[in-house]
Amino acid sequence: MEASLYPSDPDSGSLLFAYGTLMLATGIPAVDAAMRDAGKSLGRGWINGLLFDLGDYPGAVPGTVAGGGTGDVGREPELRTKPVVVEEAAPKVWGHLLLLNNPAALFSVIDPYEGFDASDPGGSEFVRSETRVFLPALDRWFSSQVFWYNFAIDRKARIGSGDYLAHWSAKGKPSQGRVTG
Repeated sequence: MEASLYPSDPDSGSLLFAYGTLMLATGIPAVDAAMRDAGKSLGRGWINGLLFDLGDYPGAVPGTVAGGGTGDVGREPELRTKPVVVEEAAPKVWGHLLLLNNPAALFSVIDPYEGFDASDPGGSEFVRSETRVFLPALDRWFSSQVFWYNFAIDRKARIGSGDYLAHWSAKGKPSQGRVTG
């Protein structure tokens, strides 16, 4: 990929790692328009984490958290403030890294869609925060925004591959990927 596709060191606030329904057409006009105009994909990559099937959408939780634990932020609220330790051998969640045209405009639409309220992170279904993303095609790490699932994951089916688009297809859902790369 050409270096001209992204700044030499993009700010984490200008990047979004999308791993679930944000890669698909949602059928919600405002969300679909915001994602269509969001920016460009820098490519397919991964974050350390565990991915769960929540029914109509997935939720990722950090796979390895400094100080131990599985990163189940729904059951261990104190882990929300601990940094994620990126480990090559840890479980991965696959998605696409997006370079955003206008982060503030995008997040004003996407935060409510994801159930994120910055004034009430504890009560939010997903919490937007910074994490590290690896893009294999570029052999490079980036700091990016991601939406972590914030509620309990017990009795939720884990998506072992960490790949929601593959899981979506395996469930017999129509191919409607928005993000490619």
